[in-house]
Amino acid sequence: QVFRFAIPALVSGNGVLLKHAPQVPGCALALESLFNQNPNMPTGLFQSLLISHENTKEVIQHPLVQGVSFTGSDGGGKEVAKLAGEALKKVVLELGGSDPYLILEDADWKLAAHTCVQARMLNAGQSCISPKRLIVHKDLKGPFEEKLRDILSTYRCGDPGDERTLLGPLASREALKRVRVQVKHCVKEGGRVLLGGRAMEGERGFYYPPTLITDITPQMGIFYQEVFGPVVLVIEAENDEHALQLANMSPYGLGAGIFSRDVEKAERLACQGLQAGLVFINRCVVSDPRLPFGGVKQSGFGNELGQAGLKEFVNLKVISLE
Repeated sequence: QVFRFAIPALVSGNGVLLKHAPQVPGCALALESLFNQNPNMPTGLFQSLLISHENTKEVIQHPLVQGVSFTGSDGGGKEVAKLAGEALKKVVLELGGSDPYLILEDADWKLAAHTCVQARMLNAGQSCISPKRLIVHKDLKGPFEEKLRDILSTYRCGDPGDERTLLGPLASREALKRVRVQVKHCVKEGGRVLLGGRAMEGERGFYYPPTLITDITPQMGIFYQEVFGPVVLVIEAENDEHALQLANMSPYGLGAGIFSRDVEKAERLACQGLQAGLVFINRCVVSDPRLPFGGVKQSGFGNELGQAGLKEFVNLKVISLE
């Protein structure tokens, strides 16, 4: 996350001050040391600030600071945007997502199942662009769910140091608690658990097993939330239009996927209807340094990476010569 904003900012002539997440001061200092090892870069051009959230306001409002790039929750993004707005500073917000993947009637649903599981389980589900809502045509729902369950059952959860482990722990006790509460409320509202659904008792660490829940509807709170853990949610769609409607009902708009053998139709849905900053067809959403990365709606605004990311923190100057 740091390299994503730091490299474009530095190569376009800026210095960088990093206010890290409170859990990772060691990583922040290691990054500072790494940048300072570059003999072609002045010492101090990249600095990690060991400060509290309360002191961030003072940094943002400092006259030498010209812009802010924030990666985190939509709640945190709103606070940062408020502080930057009060000081009239440029801000880029890369916030959460509840990415929908549309598995249409003509999709290669076996490919979709493998792709969705692999993408969802990445980093134990702790990725802003992982597929958090699988919107499946009604005729494919049954076999698709069976395939998902079969694949998820192979994901061994445990010690990351064990080569047999495919799923590691969540980042914190609070993260584990949040996922447990979300799943519990989902089941109370009618969600049907096909696999997992309970925290692993007796494990040392913040582990949550691969979980598959079906019969998700817009009447449930979890439909509109970001679940930051290894939880797969399945939603039934009547047709393509209904799938698109369900996808766009989310307050988020970061990434999205479409699985269909009709590529022209998938492109049309991506261009004309799907509310997302990134849409990938017949593959999972990924971050590529060559492509701009950013969302819409509650997923933030502005871009990282690509030409667009490189130009976020430069000023446009017009010079007219007679």
